[in-house]
Amino acid sequence: MLNINKQIQPIDSVNLASYITSYSIVKDSTFINFVIKRNYKEPPGNLGINPPEEETYKENVLSFKVKISDITSNVNFDKQTIWVIDDGGLNLLDEDGIVPEKFIIPVLIKTHPLKSRPRDVINNDKTMFIMFFKTSNVEDIIFRVHTNIDNLQISGSPNEQINYSQETFWKDLFSSIQVETAQTTVNPGDNIVVNISCGTNVDVVFLEPIVGYLPKTRVNIVNGKGSFIIKTDGLTSGDIVSVKLGYKYFTGAAVFTKTLA
Repeated sequence: MLNINKQIQPIDSVNLASYITSYSIVKDSTFINFVIKRNYKEPPGNLGINPPEEETYKENVLSFKVKISDITSNVNFDKQTIWVIDDGGLNLLDEDGIVPEKFIIPVLIKTHPLKSRPRDVINNDKTMFIMFFKTSNVEDIIFRVHTNIDNLQISGSPNEQINYSQETFWKDLFSSIQVETAQTTVNPGDNIVVNISCGTNVDVVFLEPIVGYLPKTRVNIVNGKGSFIIKTDGLTSGDIVSVKLGYKYFTGAAVFTKTLA
């Protein structure tokens, strides 16, 4: 059971079409339940009795549910995937208030083939509820509430408000990765043994070669440790060996480089 209640101080609400003032997130074994309060602009001259003469904010309360099995039964579900609820689906709730499955998006999967950024895939002008499951049994979960293009609120872990830039936000959800080699000098044709250190909840790190050759492109991690080999056959002195390390759909968590002697 997870139960979060959060009041949000408006972050410079000028020119925002809407902004969240509070939210509640409750997770049980079947559903993640959301109750969101937000203020939205009502333009002057709206139809109705006594329309406002200038823009005013009105409060809107939105309640909806996400069925956990809609995520865990998805073929793309694992703990290296980030899920976004696009609020386009919040206008299409069923009679029980459940978000349609097609609006629960594994956002990094859409970015990976085109090497595009997550901010280019999702609509940044919408309110989104971002879920990252640190373990595959969905018990350890981070929520972030994306309220507009520049500001993000976080709850769950840690339970406090933080502002993030769009470019660092996605990487911050994953455990950081550190890499090193004990080899001070590497000549062309030598193998480089690279050691990895990362969070203990990580069980595999994915590799992407830039310069150099890899016998394998994924590394099993045990208790936050792992290693891999880079082959340098065919390279020449002065070449800079380079390998990107990361997660299944996010390979930019770290980069290993080594200049050949």
